[in-house]
Amino acid sequence: MKRKKLLLCIIAALLAFAGCGSDDGIVGSNGNQLTLAGTSWRLAAFVDINSGVSREPNRVGLGEYRDDAYTLVFLNDSLVVGRKVINVIDGIYVANYNMNKLAMTVNSTLVGSDPADANLYTLMLYGGGIANFRLYPQELHVFNAFQFFDEYLKFYKIGDSNEY
Repeated sequence: MKRKKLLLCIIAALLAFAGCGSDDGIVGSNGNQLTLAGTSWRLAAFVDINSGVSREPNRVGLGEYRDDAYTLVFLNDSLVVGRKVINVIDGIYVANYNMNKLAMTVNSTLVGSDPADANLYTLMLYGGGIANFRLYPQELHVFNAFQFFDEYLKFYKIGDSNEY
């Protein structure tokens, strides 16, 4: 637990170091600022940044189609859990809503071999950098900090974290 708190502090310091913007973020229909805390998401597509063409991720693992593949659940303002295809993830995150920056540190089970899309998903979502993100009432877009990715992750909201 101390290790997770230390990692969270490091990530928070990195985001704070990035500076603060003047934008207060996206406001929902109820007038409150949108946050990731308490929300659940499913990856809908890898979207090409230049052309806008999207493709669905491969949801087959160990010969079985997984409807719950590529999910993220932000349990509160620092804990995240989810699934790739076969393997489960859990970790910590920090979101800077003014700068649209997202940093995650996660662990993953190694129960079985995930398809190649799951590896790409992992690298794009939390592969050692601070990602840019856009949060909308029913969508989440995550753009990785690495310049060699020509795609971003497009998620659809599937509910609140109480459904996980």
